[in-house]
Amino acid sequence: MLIPVAIFLYAFYGFLVFWVVMSFIALFHLMTFGIKNMVTFFAASIYIVISVLVITTTFTSMQPIEWQTPINELPNIDISAPLS
Repeated sequence: MLIPVAIFLYAFYGFLVFWVVMSFIALFHLMTFGIKNMVTFFAASIYIVISVLVITTTFTSMQPIEWQTPINELPNIDISAPLS
């Protein structure tokens, strides 16, 4: 059975949506219930900048990948062959 590599891309997109939602919730709680001073805003800013850099680097490194390449799920497995 052949499956395309794009399955991993869709799984990554799903994880990315989950991560963005959780990041918004975390930043909302930090700004709402945290101590409102420069350290809070600095920490939130650093988190956002590092997150954007990681996502940008990830998408840049994923661009040359051919996502329609199939993967053979069970390559060359002979079920009738003896184990010894």
